[in-house]
Order: sequence, then C-alpha cells, then structure tokens
Amino acid sequence: MANPKPLILFDIDKTMIDREQLRILQRRTLAEALNCTEDEVANAFVEYYGGIDKTSDFNPDNFLSFLAKKFQFSLKKLTDIFFQPANFQQVLYGDVVEVLSKLRNQDYPLGIYSQGNRRFQEHKLLANNLMKFFDKNHRYISEAKMDPEIIADLPANTIIIDDAPAVIAFLEKFPNVIPLHMVRDAEEKPTGKNTLSGLSDLLPLLDSLGDA
Repeated sequence: MANPKPLILFDIDKTMIDREQLRILQRRTLAEALNCTEDEVANAFVEYYGGIDKTSDFNPDNFLSFLAKKFQFSLKKLTDIFFQPANFQQVLYGDVVEVLSKLRNQDYPLGIYSQGNRRFQEHKLLANNLMKFFDKNHRYISEAKMDPEIIADLPANTIIIDDAPAVIAFLEKFPNVIPLHMVRDAEEKPTGKNTLSGLSDLLPLLDSLGDA
C-alpha cells in the first residue's frame, strides 16, 4: 500500500499574496477615499504601528478605528474600502491557483501556517476563493506562529512553505517537518536545505523528495 501523501502547509504573505503590493494598493484606495495623499496614509500606518509591539500584532479593526478618528471619516466606509476584494485579488501570485489545484487533484492534504490577525489573513484567502483548498483541521493562523506546540502535533513529514528565514530556522529544529524557504525576491538570501522561487517549483521538488 502506498504511503499517504504528506500534509503541506502554506504561509500566506510573500508565499501566496504579494504583501508589499497589497500595502501600496490599500494606501492608494484609502487616500482616494479620505481625499488626502498616500504619504499621509502611510504616515498614519507608521503612527499606528508605533503603538503596537510587532507588525504581526496588526489588527485591521483597531487600525481602521484609529484612521476613522484621525480623519473624521465613516468607520463603515473605511472598513468596506480596506476589505474590498479587488485589491486582494490583484496581489495573488500568478502560480497559486494552478499549483493548489494540481496538489488537491493529487490528493495532497493542504493547510495554512500563517502569522497575524486571523480575520485579515483569512480574508486574503476568501477574497481569492482559496479557502476551499485548505483542510479545516489544518489552518494554523496565530499572532505568534513559532509555537513548538503547533509543530509538535503535526504529522510526520509535514511540508511547510514559508518566506521568513527565522521561521525556517525554527522549523529545522523539528524532525517531523520539512521546511521549504520561499524566496520570491532574487535579492534575498536562501535559508535551509530547500528553496522555492515560486510555488511552481514545489511540484518537481516533491518528486525529488520522494513524496509524490
């Protein structure tokens, strides 16, 4: 009997979603709504981030409340603008849907391993109709995802794709996971044994690992 397919977990930002481009689009659309410059919106982001401990603590609801008060603007309208699907759809990397579809057709169980606000991170997937690909029991979204308890409970040979070198270094400590470093920016230095320049690199790599 063939070995079961390994679970594959995907980070979201810089793996499936172009986070920097999303920030640019959101600054632009917020500036248009607020009738101000993009620099003013960027400065508001900086001011908000100055009040939290780390960027992964970003809470869109808190930020939008801060922005509404600062610019004396409707919170509901700002929320609709911030979460409009169009911006999220424009920043989905072009290889994501094809690769996820192929993996599901080959019976690989798929999940999420992401850091940040759950509502915000899930919206990036929902806006792109991606949630259907991921097992409900393997959607790990936390404000501090480098939690040994999360990793310890994963099945043997779980593959985790992530863009952060610190996360890859953390994952390499666990014998039950195989970390793959996503390096979409050619100027970034690869970390670990296996790297991807895009999700399309994953399929032949699975073959080389003997997991396909």
